[in-house]
Amino acid sequence: MRARHAVVSGAAAGYDSAVVTPHSVDAVHDHAGVRLDRARDRRLVTAERPAGPTLVVLQPGYLPWLGFFDQFRRADVFVYYDDVQYDKHGWRNRNRIKTQAGAQWLTVPVRHSGLGLPRIVDVEIDQRTPWARKHVTSIRQAYARAPFLARYLPELEEIVQQAWERLVDLDLAVTAAMCRWFGLSRTVVR
Repeated sequence: MRARHAVVSGAAAGYDSAVVTPHSVDAVHDHAGVRLDRARDRRLVTAERPAGPTLVVLQPGYLPWLGFFDQFRRADVFVYYDDVQYDKHGWRNRNRIKTQAGAQWLTVPVRHSGLGLPRIVDVEIDQRTPWARKHVTSIRQAYARAPFLARYLPELEEIVQQAWERLVDLDLAVTAAMCRWFGLSRTVVR
């Protein structure tokens, strides 16, 4: 028997996607443990997995979250959706790291003043501040005792300290390195 899966639309519905087995398809929960009622919630779609390739489409981000790599892993073909409007307060140019003092933002400065509503692919990095050095220093301090820091930080440092013009190119280079570290290789389309 082929597995069935349920998909719940994400941000608009306030739910995460869920994958379930045929035995649990009538009792689907989101990741927070909230029971989803198929009869009431039209956002829940249950169907057999298609025989063709799995396509995943996501916007690029800086130091992507673990769920990004899970979706990348599940894809046969991965598409970077970078020709849509840049969201000024989103995750395209920033992320948080865990430190002893709590979460710390790492933000790549971008030029956006007076540029209207640029697409992600058109956003330029503002090189007037030493942001890359600060990011590497923050990561080195926050994860000084991490067992694999010496293995991965040099490559990350080399990537972020390049003279990037466009944010999307930095995001894709960092993500490609992280995919190599996780042993992930997929067909990628832009």
